[in-house]
Amino acid sequence: MKDIKKDIEAGAIELKNIMQANLANIAEDMIDQVIKKSKKLKGMDKFNAIKDIKPKGIDVYKNEILTVMAVIASDSLDQVRKEIPKASNVKFIENEERLMFGEFENLPKDIRQRITQSNDLLVGTQIADLEKSIFLQFDSSTSSGKDIAVIKKDMEEKAEKYILGSSVRVASTISSSQIVNESRNGFFFEDEVLDEIEAFQFMNSDPVTLICKDLVGTVFSKNEANHFLYTPPLHYNCKSWIRAIIKLDKNQKITRLKPSSKKIADTIQFSDTI
Repeated sequence: MKDIKKDIEAGAIELKNIMQANLANIAEDMIDQVIKKSKKLKGMDKFNAIKDIKPKGIDVYKNEILTVMAVIASDSLDQVRKEIPKASNVKFIENEERLMFGEFENLPKDIRQRITQSNDLLVGTQIADLEKSIFLQFDSSTSSGKDIAVIKKDMEEKAEKYILGSSVRVASTISSSQIVNESRNGFFFEDEVLDEIEAFQFMNSDPVTLICKDLVGTVFSKNEANHFLYTPPLHYNCKSWIRAIIKLDKNQKITRLKPSSKKIADTIQFSDTI
């Protein structure tokens, strides 16, 4: 049985690399715009150099992220088909006769929609955070009366700290986990596929948080009401996933997919109810 956690990690690395490269280019251009305007201003007017700065390269960034997300989704669908051989030919993907690996337009409609929504929210949030980081540093350095070259260096260092920091790394893992899990669940819950499944199991080869340690190994009904409530990711850096059980063995018993205590349930950082 393949450990899907490794697919989540691989996808996160690809996304992180794209995020860092594009955000670095966007930050460089923004800083250049601020410096250029600042040089033309005098006295207190220099503080206005951050006004009307327009980040460039956002469309390129969105397209590159979209491409990687599509590949992650396509890989996940290819993998999950192998896990349920009798349902491997289910026509889940539109225009399957012309399917091209990683082609966004050929992913199922619901997955395309989720990827687009996730992409817009992700990029919008990151650009806003990057702007805030750069502009606050410009204001602080300018207030200190620093030379323009030093101010530029301060902004570059601040931008780099954000780009290489935990926020971007965490975003890449969350995005990868969401795409992998939603792609898998989308396939599982096709009627023809669900007919071949007897139960599901919450999986993580190396759980770290209380909630994932608590749920890992849980075998639950395919009609479980809490399936999507507790579908990963449940927290930042979550790498858990759900596998389908075609036929239960004698040692497996179906139970409820539910945290064992309210204290553990309260550690969930996000779920489908949010």
